[in-house]
Amino acid sequence: MVTAPRPTGNVRDDVLALLRQANERRFGIAVHLVAALGEFFRETGTTLGGLRDGLLAGHVSGMDQVLDRAVERGEVPGIRLDTDQGAVMPG
Repeated sequence: MVTAPRPTGNVRDDVLALLRQANERRFGIAVHLVAALGEFFRETGTTLGGLRDGLLAGHVSGMDQVLDRAVERGEVPGIRLDTDQGAVMPG
């Protein structure tokens, strides 16, 4: 799970730091995880998406945290982006 990095003071650098962190952590983990769980998924009829949904239930994304800080600093207007659906919603 990727969490919001330390605040950098501006939304651009916060987002870049978050994306770098996600890239570093997820690539290696994903390759090994999918390979190791392939047989399990075949035997149980479950999917990687189902596992993801269970792990992320109730979790506030790092991107949401970065955007909340940007709103607090006045860098972006007080709207919320629904990162799961890509919709702009009133904040």
